[in-house]
Amino acid sequence: MIVSVALCTYNGEKFLKEQLESFTNQTRVPDELIVCDDLSTDNTVRIVESFQQSAPFDVRLSINESRMGSTKNFERAISLSKGNIIFLSDQDDWWHREKIATILDCFSHQGKYGAVFSDAEIVDESLNYQNRNLWESIGFDTIQRRNFFGGNPIPVLLRRNVVTGATTAFDADFKDFLLPIPEVWIHDAWISLLFAFASHLHPIEKPLIKYRQHGLQQIGTRKPPFTQKVDEALQNNENFYFREAEKFKLVHERLYAFPAKIKDPRSVELLREKIDHLETRAIMRNHDLSRIVIPMKELASGRYHKYSLGWNSFFKDLFIGH
Repeated sequence: MIVSVALCTYNGEKFLKEQLESFTNQTRVPDELIVCDDLSTDNTVRIVESFQQSAPFDVRLSINESRMGSTKNFERAISLSKGNIIFLSDQDDWWHREKIATILDCFSHQGKYGAVFSDAEIVDESLNYQNRNLWESIGFDTIQRRNFFGGNPIPVLLRRNVVTGATTAFDADFKDFLLPIPEVWIHDAWISLLFAFASHLHPIEKPLIKYRQHGLQQIGTRKPPFTQKVDEALQNNENFYFREAEKFKLVHERLYAFPAKIKDPRSVELLREKIDHLETRAIMRNHDLSRIVIPMKELASGRYHKYSLGWNSFFKDLFIGH
């Protein structure tokens, strides 16, 4: 197998050297490293250029002509990758020595998987373990994992994404199916949901990276304070739910642009129900009569628990969102 690592950078000088070092320390080093830099203003590019001189594998650096944001930057890095297994990487983590070898073993010997992802250790800026792992932090519990191991991740991912891009690798045969990635989606949520419909998305319960938490990162596991949650709830009007519905319609469009990729056409009905549920949550905000009736119907149908966050979403619609 030819292994590509797709690494996206933006002002990552503080931690990038350690991440690059963890690539060279792999028991099975990658065949190429694709670095797409989103117009960094610090020493990030110089760090990569220096690494190119000594790396034991091909390092290709591409600097964007204009700032693209993380989703489109990952899209570009994936598109430039030549390997048949593509590993996604953030700029601020640390890979365990056996990460690539462990994931390749899944692709080689344990079935035809489209994508593989792992758990991760939560660490601080100095890579000190914080006594918790990623899956625990995001609530990816035993029942949800059982769905993945049983080949049925769609119900889990239609509620919320539990797959972190920094832990993920996938079969490059799916590149045309995955790209382009809509800007309204975060790349890992888009990729994992499409793989749920098209192939087997395999979890590895062993942590294979140190997932660094720090003040500069765009996305992490820190929980927002209660006041922020209240503010967000009050702002989530009908436009928010219509926008969410439009996001999932893009998934629906992509699936039907590649009908041969759909593993089970019946599963698409779940996606349609998710879209309808979001549109219903939007409509119920338009008039007072819907304040109780529509949430009660959605609760009785089970769709709050299937496609939203259960009782939390129900009470939010009933009391906060009006």
